[in-house]
Amino acid sequence: AGGVCQAKPTHGAGVGFVTPDSGKVLRADILITDQPGRPLAVAVADCPTVFLWARSKRAVCLIHAGWRGLVKEQVVSQAAEMFCLAHSLQKSEISALLGPGIQKCCFEVKDDESGLSNFGAWKTFIFGSNGRHFVNLIGIAREQLYRSGVRAVSNIGECTCCSPGYFSFRRDKNSLRGLAVAGFLES
Repeated sequence: AGGVCQAKPTHGAGVGFVTPDSGKVLRADILITDQPGRPLAVAVADCPTVFLWARSKRAVCLIHAGWRGLVKEQVVSQAAEMFCLAHSLQKSEISALLGPGIQKCCFEVKDDESGLSNFGAWKTFIFGSNGRHFVNLIGIAREQLYRSGVRAVSNIGECTCCSPGYFSFRRDKNSLRGLAVAGFLES
């Protein structure tokens, strides 16, 4: 088929291995390819994206790291493992970039069964006072990379909710999305 392959996120840790014959859209939160000219894409509003690559194998991985996938499925850890298995990589060969996403300044959760209770295993990433609770999703993603053995990690550090130029569902309450893209060309 060729061309861009876009993830249709499930807010979990489903993996799509993109080959020359893969379709244009795969239901997955993790896309992995070693195919030149098959860029990976995911549309996001506030969910962080994580990019993994290995220059030694010319392979890339794009992760939709929404809060459900992060805390319930360990999506970033799962992606690092699957990326290594798919391409016979060591964690030391992987570089990572934490893309734009809602940051701890804006990701407020309520203290109820559909909010704060979901983050019990990640208490060190919860901040707040006066009854307000904020969660550092980027910190959770970074920690999952670290626990997986990935050490070469960079962070864009921009919040999609309070930084200009990004689409934010939390801020705008609409269906507009930004597009994260990862891939490479033949040399």
